[in-house]
Amino acid sequence: MKWYHVTNYYRGKEFTFEPNIPYYLRKGEDRKTPRICVTPVWRHSLRSIILIKRQREFYVYSTEDSPINPVEMRKRLLKEKKIRKNCNNYQMLEDGFVNKEHWFITPTKMKLEGVAKLSKNQYAGILMGFGFTNEPDVNKIELTSYKEKTIEERFKEIQS
Repeated sequence: MKWYHVTNYYRGKEFTFEPNIPYYLRKGEDRKTPRICVTPVWRHSLRSIILIKRQREFYVYSTEDSPINPVEMRKRLLKEKKIRKNCNNYQMLEDGFVNKEHWFITPTKMKLEGVAKLSKNQYAGILMGFGFTNEPDVNKIELTSYKEKTIEERFKEIQS
């Protein structure tokens, strides 16, 4: 099974991703565990990251390694009394459940699947639907092949 990570950074066709603590965390999210967030459907990762990274082009990476389920891990740690019930470790928000978010907590090799480019309407539709209720807009987005941009193309992007 493939697991997908969506990022706004091009990291090459293949790279080893190092776990980190996300710099944007919502209330109740684990603030101690370095991780790589992945989902079984790249569009699910996209609808989460678009709320954080306000842009219209994202890079989709994948791996076939097996991640951990943070919800199951939290349940196990609670049972083993390694964390307290009110402890913030391995807590998840509703988007983690909706998106079936899993984690890698060790360095993981990933390869580029493609680029998700959103039209202005798709971008606005996803933001207005908060990523969850506007599922048809997310499902219409297709991956395109990565093409290195020329300096002129990058300059035009900055100006627009």
